[in-house]
Amino acid sequence: AYSFRFSKLKKHICNEGSVQAYIKTGEYQQILPVVRHHEDSKTQWTSTTDYEYKPEEITFFVTNSDFVDERPETMLFRVALMW
Repeated sequence: AYSFRFSKLKKHICNEGSVQAYIKTGEYQQILPVVRHHEDSKTQWTSTTDYEYKPEEITFFVTNSDFVDERPETMLFRVALMW
């Protein structure tokens, strides 16, 4: 999990608005949560990338199935606040 302060995410947005996060890959972006299936020569697994938030903080999670202990690649996110 990776948490960071997000000062623009105010209490009124959390309570009355909407927060939407996207993962960016090159010129593409995809709305979260994202579920990806992976395979290497030894195993197959699924990774899920999602998020949660509270006033002035957002946390991103990458969860792998089947106890695969693989560090996620560097990721770039975009967050849209609506109120």
